[in-house]
Amino acid sequence: MFVSILQTSAQEISAKDYFSKAQEAYNTGNCPEAIRFGTEAVKKCEQEYGKENPYYVLYLVALARYYNSIGDYQETIRLDTEALHLREKLSGKDKFYANILGVLASCYALLENYPESIRLFTEAVQIQERILGVNHPDYLKTFDNLKYIQKVYADKQSEISMPK
Repeated sequence: MFVSILQTSAQEISAKDYFSKAQEAYNTGNCPEAIRFGTEAVKKCEQEYGKENPYYVLYLVALARYYNSIGDYQETIRLDTEALHLREKLSGKDKFYANILGVLASCYALLENYPESIRLFTEAVQIQERILGVNHPDYLKTFDNLKYIQKVYADKQSEISMPK
């Protein structure tokens, strides 16, 4: 009987509750717990609402940030790519979509895939310019990131082409 009570109360925990626990763990620096609760939030949200739901996308992006914070860029890319496709389907290429692009671009840069990073930053800049304008701080930050990665990539290319 005790086990069934525990199982029942575990089933009653909502996606929002798991997400709150994940955020609390993340905010206190406990990334493994944030990932554990964040994973549960994503699973529960999918059960409760399906994947084509703004909360599912939000929880997926949060989970990606938890992985990003521990340096697991491949998992960050996997989660953010799924979130990106769903966000576009739900809301189009909006500010949130551009923010996801920026994180993906940063991950690719950290993995030294500069062409993909540049492609994603360029798309993010174009969206932010259209939606926010060229004087908005988010646009300016993304534009600066794009220019920085373009320079890093150009420097790497010149190192490769220089004879030793």
